[in-house]
Formats: sequence, C-alpha cells, structure tokens
Amino acid sequence: MKRKTTEEWIKQVYDLVGDEYTFLEEYKGMENPVVVRHNKRGNKYPVRAGNFACGKRCPYCHGNSKKAECRIINDIFEKVGIEYIIYCLKIIKKKW
Repeated sequence: MKRKTTEEWIKQVYDLVGDEYTFLEEYKGMENPVVVRHNKRGNKYPVRAGNFACGKRCPYCHGNSKKAECRIINDIFEKVGIEYIIYCLKIIKKKW
C-alpha cells in the first residue's frame, strides 16, 4: 500500500476537522508523531497521525487532563454562571 503524501494527509485532515487544526511538520506516516496546532486556542502538541485520524485531538481542550477540565469549567462559568458550574462539578467528581 502506497504511503500518503503530505498533501493527501492535509486534505484528509481538512475533511475531518476543517481548518480547526494545522499540521506544522511534514507527514511521515500514520505511526509517526507530528506537531499539530489547534487553531482555536493556539495549543501545539505532538500526536501520531494515526491517532489523530482515529479521533485523538487537543489534550488541552478535550478534557484529557484535570487542568483541561478546570479550564473548561472556567470557560463555562464566564458564559453561564454559578448554577451550571455546580452541576458540572458534581459530574466531574463522579469521574474522579
């Protein structure tokens, strides 16, 4: 099976997520890590192309850490207020 070119990979990423992410390094195959930027917040992080294709996204924004969960809660608080935060904290406490 022929390996994708960088251009083919960029098209596949665009088909998956539009312009929400930008890959900052040349595509080197599905098993190799490349640095990607989440354009929404500007976070840069390494990810294997195959993992990205299977749905793994920005660890800072998608709740993969307690710090990310706190950032999400803070964003919600700024938009909605305390009532929703109390509800979210009860849900997060169950996950921990």
